[in-house]
Amino acid sequence: MSGSAAFGLLGEAGIQVSGGMHELDLALPDGSRVAATARLGSSPNPAQIAADRRTAGGRRVLYCLHSAGAAVVGAAQRGEVDLVTFDERRVVIGAKDFLDPPSTFRAEPRRRPWGRWAIERVRLLDPKTVRQADIAAAVGASQQAVAKSLKAMPSKPATVREWLGTYPGAGGLKQWWYHLEGVAPQGDIAARALAELGLSGCISGDLAADRYAPWRLPVQAHVYTPELVDLTPWGFVSASQAEATLVMQVPEDRTLWATAAWYQPQGDLVDPLIALWDVAHAPGSDALDAAEKLAEAIMRHTDGA
Repeated sequence: MSGSAAFGLLGEAGIQVSGGMHELDLALPDGSRVAATARLGSSPNPAQIAADRRTAGGRRVLYCLHSAGAAVVGAAQRGEVDLVTFDERRVVIGAKDFLDPPSTFRAEPRRRPWGRWAIERVRLLDPKTVRQADIAAAVGASQQAVAKSLKAMPSKPATVREWLGTYPGAGGLKQWWYHLEGVAPQGDIAARALAELGLSGCISGDLAADRYAPWRLPVQAHVYTPELVDLTPWGFVSASQAEATLVMQVPEDRTLWATAAWYQPQGDLVDPLIALWDVAHAPGSDALDAAEKLAEAIMRHTDGA
């Protein structure tokens, strides 16, 4: 089981995760916090469990497994360790199971129409992009998939506010970080960190809005990345959501990479509509005002396209 899959189940259980890939800080739904050390791999035997607990340095041991054997399940039920498993969808922290008990008859989760929302972004941001082949290239999908989606969509594109009201956000996994530098430099530091790790990222939220339609002083950096990374070597420390100066997010909506490259081929920003959603849900009493300014700039641009 990958760390990202485990973090996804933790998020589904309402547990916020911050920190690096192994030393984690878990914020439980009741507000309590748990310091944990993640262990990935195969299901441990009793001797391995005992050894992991001895070397955890006072932190809880959190096993992130594809499937769990009787030894680790029993230890988790007794509260000796914590457990996340993918096959039976368990999230057991402090002997409490935060997901519904495993069921033989479990409904499959409804897939979100990320492709349709991406097509709507393209139609909104560039009304001249009407050929199915061009739309397919912009959203990173096949022409057949785009044709199928367009048949189910109104001929007239949604408005900016309609799209904003239906899009649920990019979803996925988030990490919250704090740095002493200003917000704008933090975006550059995060981008440099990703580059040194061989990864690419896209800037969103306040920093993207500040380049698309400057209006308010950025209060939080927001960077999308293909996988969670540990930013502590670059001067960041793990933070709570309320204290964070940078959000690192691995999106469930993978189309945002394609639309970012389509809208700004040489840039490092998400497309303006993704930035708009993130600004509208960003911290700060004037976040909605900033979102309104960005929405107005998008509409002026599309009206003149």
